[in-house]
Amino acid sequence: MSLPLFFVDDATAVDALGRALGDGGGSEVALRFSRDEMKHLRALRIRAGERFVASDGAGRAFEVELAESLDKSSDACRVRVVGRVEAPWRPSLTLVQGVSKGERMDLLVRQAVEIGVARIVPAMTARCIVSLDADKRAARGERWRQVARAAAKQSGQPVVPQIADPIDFDEAVRLAAAEADVVVVPWEESKDGSIARVLRNAGADARVFLFIGPEGGFERSEIEALEAIGARVVTLGSTILRTETAGVIASALAIYELGGLGNK
Repeated sequence: MSLPLFFVDDATAVDALGRALGDGGGSEVALRFSRDEMKHLRALRIRAGERFVASDGAGRAFEVELAESLDKSSDACRVRVVGRVEAPWRPSLTLVQGVSKGERMDLLVRQAVEIGVARIVPAMTARCIVSLDADKRAARGERWRQVARAAAKQSGQPVVPQIADPIDFDEAVRLAAAEADVVVVPWEESKDGSIARVLRNAGADARVFLFIGPEGGFERSEIEALEAIGARVVTLGSTILRTETAGVIASALAIYELGGLGNK
């Protein structure tokens, strides 16, 4: 049975965990949690001597043992370090997702995190139904980061995937041109080509960008802009998929071909 995972926002405390481990793990470290994390810690009725994983969400994670009973009035607890927890390997997949309305993006973010997407870049494309000013983009980005954190915690991933604030489509194309080794674009008008075929020889370390359109799909001019930077246009088959479904399915196919989801 895997140990429960809790995120620690205090970088100083995580530093102390590392030092305690280097000293042999015998010393106690005080960990301060957010209100929600502490509420969850109490809800699980973790007792002195029981273990859990404390992570900063960015790659540093430790197995710790609760040193004393939880204080009902405190947001901190004392632990002893048992060992370091290595984050599981995952491919470098960036999902550029056309922003959709309502709770569809929440669902997409949650499921994409669960299957191992490393980064999600929400993009405002020509056919996006929603319109977001700068303040709303920042607010949505923060909301999706919270969704990603909860999904990482639920799925036992000590590293929380990066979630950007929504950016314009042109900016997303420039980002892919600068960083990607392979750019893949499923498009409903494509009749051939597959993610498997494109990524078959890409290599596990390839930096892959996957572009998914919003509810109305991509305009042809957007596809042409992606093709101009070397993107490979593929099909996901003959059925019409919702945007959030397409994002998850295409990501899972890409991750599998790159060696994830049990395909090591």
